[in-house]
Amino acid sequence: MNEQGILSDAIEDRDFANEEWARLAARDPASLAVAEPEREISVGDLMMRSRQRSGQLIAQGVKPGCRVILARPNSIEFVIDYLAIKLCGAILVNLPWSAGTSITELAEILDASCVILTEHLVGDNPLFDQLAHGLVQLFDWLAQDPLR
Repeated sequence: MNEQGILSDAIEDRDFANEEWARLAARDPASLAVAEPEREISVGDLMMRSRQRSGQLIAQGVKPGCRVILARPNSIEFVIDYLAIKLCGAILVNLPWSAGTSITELAEILDASCVILTEHLVGDNPLFDQLAHGLVQLFDWLAQDPLR
């Protein structure tokens, strides 16, 4: 698929996510959106936080069609970031939380631009420190253009 097709798909995904969640929030903003064992979030709060996060991503340079890696456990924050990425029109690249992903596998996933959502990740767990270090090495390696 060409870049124009990817961009078109990203915009359609963004519009769909926007419309569906906006409808739910307008109908019943207090209704339950996501629940964890110890906490939950309403549809209205989910949309508000997703829009705020989307604004942060846009301020960091995320544009429609950009690839954004999401590396989070299944949580309320995962859903917020997922929706924020879609609201930006970006392409979600989910890096599974429990993955023992190798540098080679990451190189296959990455293409063009990306942003890593690290809030509450690096430093919270030694695995994330290793992941962040590995990604720095990967970006250095990719800067040498070995795959082209």
